[in-house]
Amino acid sequence: MPTGKVLEVARNLLLEFQHRPLLPVEKSRQVDSKWKPPAINGFKANYNGAIFEDSFEARIGVLVRNERGEVIVALSEKISQPSLVQILEALAMRRATKFIVEL
Repeated sequence: MPTGKVLEVARNLLLEFQHRPLLPVEKSRQVDSKWKPPAINGFKANYNGAIFEDSFEARIGVLVRNERGEVIVALSEKISQPSLVQILEALAMRRATKFIVEL
């Protein structure tokens, strides 16, 4: 494509994009979840991952609580940003498991 034509094509594509009909957004089902304590003298671990797109990093967090909900031990670890959120969740689960074994 000739360089003089690139700007014209780009403008046309932008106009087409800006005037496209908006598709309805499906509302996600919200599930009410409430933390439930472990058995007496037991512990419960919760883990999660967060992506920080501006720095291309992610963070994994793990909390271990007792039956009263008190945090017994916690972990926060910075990692390289994975390509998918599902991979981050899998990495968080694996790190939580290793963390529990390390205790």
